[in-house]
Amino acid sequence: MLFCHAIPTNDEDIFTPLTSDAVVATYFEGTQQRTVICGHTHVQFERHLGDPRILNAGSVGMPFADKPGAYWLLLDGDRYEHRFTPYDNVEAAAKQIASTNYPQAQQFAEENVRKIPTAQEAMEFLEAIAQKNRPSNS
Repeated sequence: MLFCHAIPTNDEDIFTPLTSDAVVATYFEGTQQRTVICGHTHVQFERHLGDPRILNAGSVGMPFADKPGAYWLLLDGDRYEHRFTPYDNVEAAAKQIASTNYPQAQQFAEENVRKIPTAQEAMEFLEAIAQKNRPSNS
């Protein structure tokens, strides 16, 4: 099992369930592990291109999903389960974040705690960024 932020070779390349199999295959070419756990895009998903099995764990603090909460991955040997835990009090968390000295605290509280982008919205946005940054032959 390999844990990485984005892909095995760097922490910045973006791929989503919308990314073509050909592009994803180049990102994971030469990976020896049967399972790769990644994050980066904050969207839970699973991809199979033979080996490896690629799992995105999601995000606890900045998820892109249907509702606010913690999206995470439970691992038990070769078994896994994408999990969701609702936040106890979304408004209290947003107010606490907004009251910090973080430069974009208000915006973060509004756009990433009170109302979050859906997985589909995030994937479309991230895929557009990724396509601009990929080499033209990908």
